[in-house]
Amino acid sequence: MANLFAVGIYVWFTRRIYQASVEQAKASQDLARSQRQQWELDSRKEEWRELIDTVTLCFNKIELAWRFRSTADRWVEAQSAALDAERVIEDRLFITEFVEREGVLKAWREAKDKAFSAGIVEHQESQQKLAALHQMLVRAAQADLGVAVRGLDTADG
Repeated sequence: MANLFAVGIYVWFTRRIYQASVEQAKASQDLARSQRQQWELDSRKEEWRELIDTVTLCFNKIELAWRFRSTADRWVEAQSAALDAERVIEDRLFITEFVEREGVLKAWREAKDKAFSAGIVEHQESQQKLAALHQMLVRAAQADLGVAVRGLDTADG
């Protein structure tokens, strides 16, 4: 009778240990899933930030070159900036689907080409194209990251 009681206790403890192990494994999986989701969110956020910052910075360099047309160095810097922007647009990993679907590279190239044009009309068009591209990127980033900013989520912008 004592052996039967000891076996019962052993089985009970073994089941409890097994259940605790299963619960621990599930908790570890949940934690890993949560950490991966946070890592992906952080990575998407960083890619959006880099994309918007680079496109804006590069366009500003082109703008300075266009306005001050003083040196060939400034034009070389503007061309280099344009290539930097294209590289950043093309090397997105987490937001590639959006970049390809919305034709961000094409929109950038159109704005850039207009900016490098000599006429004032083309330059104004490039500024409008960049403003539209910038607004599209900001809104897409907000939607992707689940961020709502007052004043930017209306059609007026």
